[in-house]
Amino acid sequence: MSPAITSATSSSLVAEETRLKNYRDRLQYANEVELRNMEIQHSQDLARLSAHFGTEVDNLREAYEVKISQEAEQMDHKLRQIQSDKEQQLSEEKHQADVELNKIKTAHQDQVREFKKVSQGEIETLHKKFQASSSALHEQAKKSGIKEPRTERGERPYEK
Repeated sequence: MSPAITSATSSSLVAEETRLKNYRDRLQYANEVELRNMEIQHSQDLARLSAHFGTEVDNLREAYEVKISQEAEQMDHKLRQIQSDKEQQLSEEKHQADVELNKIKTAHQDQVREFKKVSQGEIETLHKKFQASSSALHEQAKKSGIKEPRTERGERPYEK
């Protein structure tokens, strides 16, 4: 090979090498820029996702608190309803007990009145028997001539 061809080939190789080196540098610079852009985009996406996740967590907490509050209100309402029902039931049972007590009192008073009537009748019957017996004894005493006993005032002790 001739030295002129070698020199031309050598300068062409140097030019090609320079051109490839420049291409490689531009490609490396473009890759670095793209990598920085991707890192920036990644950081922005990560920040956006983190903010979105934080918002979601806050929303879930708020929804959970609302749900708990609603359940507490429902339980409070149910408790008040049960208390009201029990108070009404207690009132009805008390009323029934009062009615039953009044029935018992009335029945007892009726028994006392009946007992008084029977006792009064028996007392009157005994009083009549006693008067009849006393009158019979008085008549018998008159017939037999026994003097009738008198009190200091002159009253008969058996008559009233």
